[in-house]
Amino acid sequence: MLLSLYIENFALIDKLDLEFGAGLNVLTGETGAGKSIILDAIDAVLGGKVSSRVIRTGSNRAMIEGTFTSNSALAAWLTEQEIDLLDENSVVISREVTATTSSVRSRSRVNGVLVNRQFMNSLRERLVEITAQGQNALVGQSTQVRNWLDSYGGDGLIKQRKNLTSYEQIGRAHV
Repeated sequence: MLLSLYIENFALIDKLDLEFGAGLNVLTGETGAGKSIILDAIDAVLGGKVSSRVIRTGSNRAMIEGTFTSNSALAAWLTEQEIDLLDENSVVISREVTATTSSVRSRSRVNGVLVNRQFMNSLRERLVEITAQGQNALVGQSTQVRNWLDSYGGDGLIKQRKNLTSYEQIGRAHV
C-alpha cells in the first residue's frame, strides 16, 4: 500500500507531499485539478515511461519518492534481490528524471540502491495496480465494482450480502 508520495518539479507541481490513509483512497476534483498528474507521478516512480515533458517548466530535474508498506513476501523478494530493508514495514522508491539539451536521464532507487528498469517492472507487479477511468475493462462491470467496494465493508457486510443474494434467489424461484 502506498503510504506517502513526494513530488518535486513534476509536470505543473512545484512541490507536493501527500500522505495516504489505510484502505481505499480516492482522488477527486475538478477537471485540471491535478488528479492525473498524481497518478502519472505514481506511474513514474514505479518505472513507467517518462519524457522531458514531465519536468516542470524552468527546471531541469524532477524527483518523485514513494513510500510503500512491505509484507513478508515483498521483504523476502527484496532480500533475494540483495536490497536491504530500511525497516520491516516500508520500502522507499525514488526516481530522478534529468533533462539535458539532447537527452533525458532517469535513475531509480529502492531503499537507496540504484536499480534498473527490469527490476522496477518486477517490483511494480508486487506493489500496485493502477486503474484509471477507461483504462481497465473491469471498472466498467458494475458487478465487479460492487464487489470491490463491498470488500472494504469487511466480513459482516459480505455475510449480509450473501444472505440478501440467497433471499433474492429464493424469491425469484417462487414467482
